[in-house]
Amino acid sequence: SDVGPKETWIEIWRSRAANRKQEWKDYRDAHPLAAKELSPAELELYNSCMVGDPDQIMFTRFNAKVYRSQLLCLKPGCWLNDEVINQYLSL
Repeated sequence: SDVGPKETWIEIWRSRAANRKQEWKDYRDAHPLAAKELSPAELELYNSCMVGDPDQIMFTRFNAKVYRSQLLCLKPGCWLNDEVINQYLSL
């Protein structure tokens, strides 16, 4: 017959995952961090935390190190990192 093979569940899942990833990218592109809403001091603090070597230790508390790469999960559209949550709950 002229009908091609049916998609397997994994192909469907991959297609949907790719679509969701593109939707998040489109959302982030359309809604960037509104730097104009931040004061110069806040913008400097944001940049010092989010821009630079991802392996840099940002702070140590309760014998746990938090790296810049872990803080990057706080950006919109990113998965939240359990270490960041644990540090917050430890305060």
